[in-house]
Amino acid sequence: MKKRTGKISGIIIAIIYMFAFAAIGAYSASFAESYLGEEETTAKSMIIVLIYVIMAYIGAMIHIAVHEAGHLIFGKLTGYEFKSYRIFNLMWQKDKDEKVRFYKYSLAGTGGQCMMGPPEMKDDDMQDMPFVLYNLGGIIMNLVVSLIFFGFFLLQKETIFFKGFCIVMLIIGISYVLVNGIPLPASTNDGSNTLSIARSKKARKAFWVQMKGVILLTEGTRIKDFPKEWFSMPDEKGLQNTMEAVMAVYVCDRLMDEHRFKEAKKTMAQLLNANTAINEIHRKMLKTNALYCELLRMKEEIKNRNEENKETEENLKDIEIKNKRVTEDKTLNKKTSQENERNNNEKNNCERNNNERSINDKRINERNINETNNQETNSKEINNIETDKKETDNKEIENKEPKLKENNTIEEIKENIRKYLDKDLEQFWKAMKKNPSVIRTQYAYEKIYEQNEEKAGKCLDEFEKAAKVYPYPVEIEAEREFLYFAL
Repeated sequence: MKKRTGKISGIIIAIIYMFAFAAIGAYSASFAESYLGEEETTAKSMIIVLIYVIMAYIGAMIHIAVHEAGHLIFGKLTGYEFKSYRIFNLMWQKDKDEKVRFYKYSLAGTGGQCMMGPPEMKDDDMQDMPFVLYNLGGIIMNLVVSLIFFGFFLLQKETIFFKGFCIVMLIIGISYVLVNGIPLPASTNDGSNTLSIARSKKARKAFWVQMKGVILLTEGTRIKDFPKEWFSMPDEKGLQNTMEAVMAVYVCDRLMDEHRFKEAKKTMAQLLNANTAINEIHRKMLKTNALYCELLRMKEEIKNRNEENKETEENLKDIEIKNKRVTEDKTLNKKTSQENERNNNEKNNCERNNNERSINDKRINERNINETNNQETNSKEINNIETDKKETDNKEIENKEPKLKENNTIEEIKENIRKYLDKDLEQFWKAMKKNPSVIRTQYAYEKIYEQNEEKAGKCLDEFEKAAKVYPYPVEIEAEREFLYFAL
């Protein structure tokens, strides 16, 4: 259901931008016709259209900067603390030493972002938390700037290209107001966030925790060290609220940071299979982390299988040595029996040749013969015992020999990995190719699943490059631990 509503939101956004660019195109064509007059040619018209395309690109960048500046201005006016300001992948952040530093950081699906720390609040005060102006400050500034440029358009008479730029700024500004202001279904734009926060006290608490978490991250606190009371899984109703649903993602992130991978994987699988309001970016990151957990599980299963195989080989060697000893003993006993038999024959011959010996000698010979017979009997008994022993050992070999498991568990894990790593996730990874979490999972995939040491090494190189410019060192610290578990 959420996937369908997400597609509907995407279609609405596409239609708004399509109308915006169609309006710019129509105005540029009309301008070319009136400006060139009889000198109009296809080449000249194309040049003017190209000029308007460049104007639209510049106008879009200006409106993104203005939009994020709106969040910053209205946030400061309502008691928020500045933490970071980003346009595309250019980011300025105030670190824990209060110095503003430049970083490169991008987030798929966003043109910019302004993160601020909220005013200190207690649970009982959440009802009075200021959030409307901070969240809607961006579209307010887009609207104000659009109206200013429209005023310039009305005042201008001779600077025709500037008039065209004013119209472009107006059209793009209005499209930004609509795209960010209309509470679209399954969306996390400014309008949807404001509406979600307004719906419940829990949503306001969730918004406050998310914004407060930004401050702690920049100050060097890992998510596992955030106050425990911040983390509780939303109920079924809460998971339908886009703001509360983010807290479910926070719960999973905390489990990951605590290295409770089995719990994290189970929780993430439940969220991914449920009907929730978790936005697409967070869903893709959940899939990325769930895939990583499956890879760790695969590594553990491979390790267990190798240990079982090693134990089997050792048992087989022990049995082989035992059988060899049994065979050697049997051979030795056979030689002893043959020697006794030969001695017996010799003694019988001596007895026939010495009939005239004394009775005492005869008794001695008879006693010797009896002793020899006893030895024969003992030898036969030994042979029988050893034969029985060998048969018993052979049966033990048949019963005790461990058979290598048909690795159904690993095949199941591989199937899960293939399900997670679909085309949507691959496209997300391409868009987030410099994100440490994505690179870490790619490393684990190449190392464990593909067993490709060369590609795994390249992933490590990419990770080090990303780590140098990543704005949150504590997250890099956690990601290095995840890399270690995948070794």
